[in-house]
Amino acid sequence: MKNSLLTGALLSLALIAGFGGVADAHSRVRLEDVKALTLRHGKQTQGRRSTVPQLDCISGPCHETPRVVQCRNVGSDGYETQWKCEAEFSDSRISFDQSSLVVSCEGYDYPNDPYITAGSCGLQYSLVDRRPARSTYNSYGARVDGAPYSDDYHYGRSSGFNIWGWMMVGLIGYILYIAFCSRR
Repeated sequence: MKNSLLTGALLSLALIAGFGGVADAHSRVRLEDVKALTLRHGKQTQGRRSTVPQLDCISGPCHETPRVVQCRNVGSDGYETQWKCEAEFSDSRISFDQSSLVVSCEGYDYPNDPYITAGSCGLQYSLVDRRPARSTYNSYGARVDGAPYSDDYHYGRSSGFNIWGWMMVGLIGYILYIAFCSRR
């Protein structure tokens, strides 16, 4: 009888512990204890209240988004955790705009909670393209790629006449007209 009671009690504790783990599958982690994050393109965060993409490019050549980004916790400035993120890009002239990196994690109980929900961190970033600009011009000579300047744009040079050229032709023509008419 004692064995069956002991077995029943142990089985009950195991079931309660098992269901307790299932009921709260998201663990709580102190943000300052997180040493590194590995974030993947196309994957979602594991927040308790919401999920967002682990990697979210907000500007630049977003089609060049890396498959995996590793962010390391490099300390705190006294206000927030500082992160250094690195990735391998298919083109070495594409890189992160370091000033745009924002790692955000879901606070476990409330926003800015020192504890976060494990797996809830994501990265928003901008990419910088350091490849030479490929300019395209329309039939009027205006750039159509939206960039105002490039290496092949020469301010003040023109292959054709502009308003000043036509004014000069008119002035020379007027002087010649006066010169020939005054001789008569």
